[in-house]
Amino acid sequence: MIHESISSLNTNLLAELTGRAIEAYPASAASIRKAHTMVLGGAVTLSAHEAFVESATTPGTYYRVAGQACSCPATTPLCCHRFAVALLRRYQAEESLPQPAPPARPKRYYAWLLGANELAVQAEAEATPGRYTLYYRDAVWAYNIPGDMLTLLGEVELSDLQRQADGDLVAKACGR
Repeated sequence: MIHESISSLNTNLLAELTGRAIEAYPASAASIRKAHTMVLGGAVTLSAHEAFVESATTPGTYYRVAGQACSCPATTPLCCHRFAVALLRRYQAEESLPQPAPPARPKRYYAWLLGANELAVQAEAEATPGRYTLYYRDAVWAYNIPGDMLTLLGEVELSDLQRQADGDLVAKACGR
């Protein structure tokens, strides 16, 4: 038996799934919202082939949900208990998917722009190979600069602590 508690749930994911369910079944929005509350409250206990959902109105009373059937007295085929089980099963399926790695931040370098050696800038590799975005005083100065127009002087560590420890590397590298 699997029993999720509110402390272990990703409430943002559950809210997103609830929103998707309401979009798919707008006529059952009230039941879906009630199911969301049941899942958050830990009222759903799952096993491989069935589930038990505690009644929202009668604590200690559990309804068995197996396949398309629920033992509750509701007259609608899509009761809040079935939605609660479906939400929790979908939640578990999506929660177990591997999370995509955040995109790597392009490396940023100190650089001289050829033809303007007095200008020291920071260059960041773009998605297009061999092209760079130039920054001057942390503001974008130019886009889509070919790499052969730059002299890269070394990778910039973007954290403030590193900058404080190193001092002004542009001034050091460029002799300012």
